[in-house]
Amino acid sequence: DGSYQEEVSWSLACDSLADPITGGAPYEAMHAVPLGTCTLEMIDSYGDGWQGNKWSAPGWTDEIFTLEDGDSGRATFVVAYAPPPYPPQMAPTPPPPSPLPHSPPPSPPSPPSLPPLS
Repeated sequence: DGSYQEEVSWSLACDSLADPITGGAPYEAMHAVPLGTCTLEMIDSYGDGWQGNKWSAPGWTDEIFTLEDGDSGRATFVVAYAPPPYPPQMAPTPPPPSPLPHSPPPSPPSPPSLPPLS
């Protein structure tokens, strides 16, 4: 939303995260991070702050970060809840009940027996 987005870059390092997440402005990728402390390094290549650009991570922190002036800054926050990376799995649906075995229709009654002829 701010000006001079090409000057904006950042790096996010979190406890138990193998590699930092890096980006610039704008940035809309989704990530999952472990619970714990994260440090956001904010960089402006021109050295005059982020000019209205902001960094936020709803679900991890309610804070919104920016670099007011200068070429770099740092902010630390705690992730107390990590959103699931995928929609939750639903319990499998059981298969429908099997139909009852099909019985052949009953056979018609036999004709009555006639007494033997004499």
